[in-house]
Amino acid sequence: MLSRADVINHFIGAFQYERYLEIGVQAGVTFNAVQCINKVAVDPCFGVELKDIQGTPYAMTSDAYFDEHPDARFDIVFIDGLHTLDQSLRDFTRSLLRIPRTGLILIDDAFPSDYLAADRSLEFCNGIKTAENWPDRNWMGDVFKTALFINEFFDQLSLCYIADTLGIVAVWYEPRRVAPIFGDTAVEGIARCEFSRFKYEAAPRIPKMSVVDVTDSLRRARAAEGNQI
Repeated sequence: MLSRADVINHFIGAFQYERYLEIGVQAGVTFNAVQCINKVAVDPCFGVELKDIQGTPYAMTSDAYFDEHPDARFDIVFIDGLHTLDQSLRDFTRSLLRIPRTGLILIDDAFPSDYLAADRSLEFCNGIKTAENWPDRNWMGDVFKTALFINEFFDQLSLCYIADTLGIVAVWYEPRRVAPIFGDTAVEGIARCEFSRFKYEAAPRIPKMSVVDVTDSLRRARAAEGNQI
């Protein structure tokens, strides 16, 4: 199983990315393991002293960070903040405006391990899993719906699940033909999508690719972008 840092460092090395943003840092385990020249960490409640963050930390919400730094630009963004559709989708759309067309956005926790992990409430998930002594204590919220929104509405972007990870979605600029999953009621359908429909109907429609395959796709997209200039 690839760690988050393994995935991030792979793309930084492959494309010589120099500007990295991580939203949702906690104790900084992933952030500190990322090897990039310029690193920005954003979290309203760090789980470690700021002096132990190996980069530039901002103890604030991602909304506040974007509001206060409208000119910030990054090559690669890792979104691992509040695990709700509303916040993860907002973090994604605001990050999209701050990367070049050769950049990459990674969204963590986009494939819940079970129906409780897919619930919007951390307290509800933890309460039942603790009471019933579930071996899997993961909580990922409904971030998976953000991947569905991207798949349904952003035809200028390609996306995939990265194989051998706990549900990391990669998103990059490469046009594709959209094959709608939810039809004419997509916004409502995605918002109401339950775990079972996601797992057995929606998720199989989104490609799963290795980091090597994603790298090849990014290189192809970069070459096509260069030909258009």
